[in-house]
Amino acid sequence: MAGMEDGVVRPFPALPIRERFPFRPGRREARRVRAMAAALRTLEPELASGASAYRGASAGLGPGPSLLLHDLSRTRPWSRCGAALLEYRALLLAGDGDLVAVGVPRSRAFEAHVAGVLGLEGVRVLRVRGVEDGKLAPAALRDEALLDEAAARAREAGSLVIRPYQGVAPVWRLASAIAARAGVVVRVAAPPPTLCRRVNDKLWLGRQVTAVLGEGSIPPSAPAANFTQLMARLRELRGRAPPHRQVAVRLRSAASGEGNVVIPSDALDHTPPTVLRAMLLHLFGHLNRDEIFPLQVAVWEAPVLASPSIQLWIPPRDHGPPLVEGVFEQRFAPGSTAFAGAAPSSLPPAWQTRLANAAGVLAAVFQELGYVGRCSFDAILVGDALEDAVVHWVECNGRWGGTSIPMTVAERVVGDWTRRPFVVLALESEGGPAMSAAEARANGFLGPRDR
Repeated sequence: MAGMEDGVVRPFPALPIRERFPFRPGRREARRVRAMAAALRTLEPELASGASAYRGASAGLGPGPSLLLHDLSRTRPWSRCGAALLEYRALLLAGDGDLVAVGVPRSRAFEAHVAGVLGLEGVRVLRVRGVEDGKLAPAALRDEALLDEAAARAREAGSLVIRPYQGVAPVWRLASAIAARAGVVVRVAAPPPTLCRRVNDKLWLGRQVTAVLGEGSIPPSAPAANFTQLMARLRELRGRAPPHRQVAVRLRSAASGEGNVVIPSDALDHTPPTVLRAMLLHLFGHLNRDEIFPLQVAVWEAPVLASPSIQLWIPPRDHGPPLVEGVFEQRFAPGSTAFAGAAPSSLPPAWQTRLANAAGVLAAVFQELGYVGRCSFDAILVGDALEDAVVHWVECNGRWGGTSIPMTVAERVVGDWTRRPFVVLALESEGGPAMSAAEARANGFLGPRDR
């Protein structure tokens, strides 16, 4: 990892990271972080194995080319817009000479547009065949042509970095397979699989947030291991004081709010358990049981003044503390929990610093456990006014996402994006035929037409 110059950490030009909220834990805080991580490793021994289970692979960054691969199958199991289409976002993070793996049919127009905007040269997009249910990483592990090309690049350069959407086990197995063919170490810019699963798990996260930041740092919530327990938890939360208008059923790991079902509290008084169970089965029934349970039942709090999302990069332990790049505010579709966009936060500076420091402490615990790579924490500010608002932490995104990718692209295109603030919009077509990238480019939606 290169050093910091003008606030920008540059592992390589394709991944500019600018620290905007310096986080420097004192000695007492650092000791507390180490003690908490040690206690977690004792409680969960599988966290201690980390990357060592994957021969030839290690967590981190380094010189040489990258293989970018965005497998979203674990966090968007039933995406309305099709998780596979989002694989192509990996191209926005590529650098000269990199490989980008996708499972969808290639779009030459989109590739040309991205190459023109970012000034890319020599990026090779590989179509992976045999992708089932959006599981790109397992298919890449079976793709001999991809393995051979990645290994050849690694041998020639003496190293290779896999930069995935998140650190799922097939990605680490892919790194190990390429390392064996190439005879060089392959780094993975993501946490090891067990830690990746834990940080993306709302139930696990809630326990760690409470341990690190104290009681009352998360919304009133409880786990449910089956449908019977789920019904009991819903009614328990319904009866809590003060009364809440809504409760939520939340899958423990899902992106963009897609795993949330919000239920009016009054409906619990009038809806028979069999009807509620049928509704949830209809929504979640296509998932395996272990993808549904245990799940989280939580109070859906109001009024919410803001939904901040704190974006971080977590380097290896010996490369300094976590880097807080920005505080954003998320927007959600009216009457829905679906992510609709984000923008740099307009909260007062003191609030942003407070949120950044809390996220930094959480990230430091993860770093001590072996976490490397992109990470963000989502919170809500609950209350009638900022003066008396309460911060509740609701989610960790131990992966790239709909805010971190545009943020990084903005940094690549305009430099310090705080001087040219941007807005992220998540747009979906309501009916009608979809427009191809070639059509969008020809009609000027992707910038000026080719001359």
